[in-house]
Amino acid sequence: MSLSSLLYALIVRNGGKVVFGLVGFVFVKYGHHYAFGR
Repeated sequence: MSLSSLLYALIVRNGGKVVFGLVGFVFVKYGHHYAFGR
């Protein structure tokens, strides 16, 4: 089972909160580099 299909299954099962969680995680993890790393 590939990672993308696993993520898709999680998204289908749990709905939009997974998407918002991933977006929030990526923003917290990488967003500060773009905001303060210049």
